[in-house]
Amino acid sequence: MASLADWQEDWAHTLHGVADSSKIVYLRSVTQFRDWLPHAYPKATTPRSSTPRHVHGWLAALVEPGRSDASRLVRLIAVRLWLGHCAADPPRATDGSRR
Repeated sequence: MASLADWQEDWAHTLHGVADSSKIVYLRSVTQFRDWLPHAYPKATTPRSSTPRHVHGWLAALVEPGRSDASRLVRLIAVRLWLGHCAADPPRATDGSRR
């Protein structure tokens, strides 16, 4: 089974036409979500097992460290794009075949 990091790496290769600065923010946002998820919801081990409740919980957790509304919105956009990609297209194995 592909790890959350594998899904993110696959998604990163599809971000053509996205400004480099946006890519950095998007990838950082998804990494932060991936890092938070197993602590809050240990059974959510794949993007497909993530629910809106998980994303809302993560966004709420970003309020504590003082993230602005604009920062949380960018993170939400990044995670939505990533989860949408995961739902539509499973990650590729290193040999190019689908996992």
